[in-house]
Amino acid sequence: MVDERRQHLELVAAGLTQSYYTVREGSNPDHREIMETYLFFLDALVEHDDQGPGQTPLKSGDTLARFDMD
Repeated sequence: MVDERRQHLELVAAGLTQSYYTVREGSNPDHREIMETYLFFLDALVEHDDQGPGQTPLKSGDTLARFDMD
């Protein structure tokens, strides 16, 4: 992957991470959680960039949502 493309995807992943934590209410994530979220987005973007149209690297079990049993 070209360095410029990788840098672009890193910026997109950072923006997605920031947006994700901006809209989450009642969340006070630690640095590890933020980094894991960033790497989740970055890995998905990099994998998706290498795939053809209509394909996705995400599986049905991949999620960032927490499941509360209320």
